Amino acid sequence: MKQLFNTFILLLLSSALYAGIGTPFILSGIKKVYPVVEIKTGNVDQKLKKQIQKILLDRLSSLGIETKGYDPRAFAILISRAPVGSSQKLVLKTTLIMGEQVKRRDGMEVFAITYEVGDIYEPDMDFFEDSIIESVEYLLDMFESQYQEENKVRSHKEFSVDMAYQTDFRDAVVQAKKQKKDILFVMVTNYCPWCRKLEKQTLQDKEVNDFIHKNYVPLLLNREKREFPKELYKPIVPVVYILDYKTLKPKQTMLGFKNKSDLLKELH
Repeated sequence: MKQLFNTFILLLLSSALYAGIGTPFILSGIKKVYPVVEIKTGNVDQKLKKQIQKILLDRLSSLGIETKGYDPRAFAILISRAPVGSSQKLVLKTTLIMGEQVKRRDGMEVFAITYEVGDIYEPDMDFFEDSIIESVEYLLDMFESQYQEENKVRSHKEFSVDMAYQTDFRDAVVQAKKQKKDILFVMVTNYCPWCRKLEKQTLQDKEVNDFIHKNYVPLLLNREKREFPKELYKPIVPVVYILDYKTLKPKQTMLGFKNKSDLLKELH
């Protein structure tokens, strides 16, 4: 049964990979995966598979991610030959990819790629296996860095202090009227991965933060505490409002995650 599942997952992963399918990658809250290693080219000795498996298991264990037993979330390292046209050189591709069942908005569950990074390289023939291991380690380093960053426990208070955001609606209103600036109100929750992504990848950017402080009074509040006018409640987070400093009515409402360029475009 496990072998059948393994083969099924690899077929899905491979077809998704070569079709160029991908999704935004969020790694917060991942506690268990089903590890898979597959060498899909005759140019690489299958004996290397056990060494890569050990490296993978050791790395996942160091991150506190469980790997024992079955899990519907597959975490795979695939070694294949990269297509390079008519070149006779051996070029390999190492792919680190995660696939799992996700629920669409219509309620249907589908298999989707939820993480994918790759490395294309020409292995050193004098150190052939070392070149492959180095590629595997490189991709695992990328995964580990993002995983550790996204699973850091950082309170809204710490973020607000670091970025000089207001944390009280009434205080923000006082400052806005005093400075004659509109309020940039960011609404988040404790368990929203897109909120963490907005904070870490967008709002912490120096250019974004400087622009916000120059033009607005920034305010960050946890939706669950309801310490804001009830008409501003939204079932979707994150939400970024631009509130008129005179009327406190929304002049602009931005739902969901925005990257740096998208947010600055909306604010200009």
